[in-house]
Amino acid sequence: MGKMNYLHTLMGFLLIAGATNLMGETSAYHLLTFPFNTRSAAMGGTYAGTGGRQFQLFTNPASVALTQNLQAQAVSVPHLAGIQGIGLGGVLPIERHRFFGEATYFNYGTFDQTDETNTVTGTFGFHELYISGGYACDILPHIALGARTGLYYMAADNESSQTWVSSVGGMFHTRDDSTTIGIVLMNFGTENGADQLPTTLAIGGSQRLMYLPARVNLDAQINQQNRWRVALGGELFVNDYLTLRLGLNSYRFDLQTNVLRTDFIAGGTAGFGLTIKNLGFEFAMQSFGGAGVVQQMSIAFNL
Repeated sequence: MGKMNYLHTLMGFLLIAGATNLMGETSAYHLLTFPFNTRSAAMGGTYAGTGGRQFQLFTNPASVALTQNLQAQAVSVPHLAGIQGIGLGGVLPIERHRFFGEATYFNYGTFDQTDETNTVTGTFGFHELYISGGYACDILPHIALGARTGLYYMAADNESSQTWVSSVGGMFHTRDDSTTIGIVLMNFGTENGADQLPTTLAIGGSQRLMYLPARVNLDAQINQQNRWRVALGGELFVNDYLTLRLGLNSYRFDLQTNVLRTDFIAGGTAGFGLTIKNLGFEFAMQSFGGAGVVQQMSIAFNL
């Protein structure tokens, strides 16, 4: 009993500190709400209509249809409060079909286990893991559909739970992908226990500017608790190798802590992408106000 109370306290701290993205505000399933997509993380968390020919983890599955060749990606996330996250994924193109797999993992570290009198009786670990597979294709010349499904697993010491979680999406894209519009229903499935899955409906678009080497992305997202979130992001293509990214979302207005000094930049994001031949490196920073800044990086291979 003491162990689980401590676990709930931990998750409550993560919520208060701003470690969740608040679109799926819940005391569980934090792994499913975190943007392992480094490109998306650098652009305010936009993902519904953000197309691109580089495979990205845990985004609108329909966007995978835009990838052109065999790709793989690895992501590292040194999260808040010592949490460590990693992600792995890849896509296999066969003619117009795209098959992809993803795995994301959070290790929250080791915590004291206590009894009813708050006496420390040992330690325990807390882990989250999501392994999924998916499929995407262009059903028409400019219309793509995609879906993923997989098993979410959470373990705390000797106690564990698992549930199936899926996402489906669609995307319109022009021939050169300069304009993309997408819709995606993220994280629905069978719920386990009192916590709701962080199901989110997102609609967004992306437009490459005509007279500037830049792209603008905009998302509107609503979760199962009818809470809205808006995200805006942009990319500046410096040259064929370097891309700079900035973003902003409405996260700061969800904090409601009235601490302007620490929360003013909450929801602000930035990052860059560097491409050299078949290797791509991406970096992103996300501000959670007084809770701190999360940095993440990913490496992609075009095989």
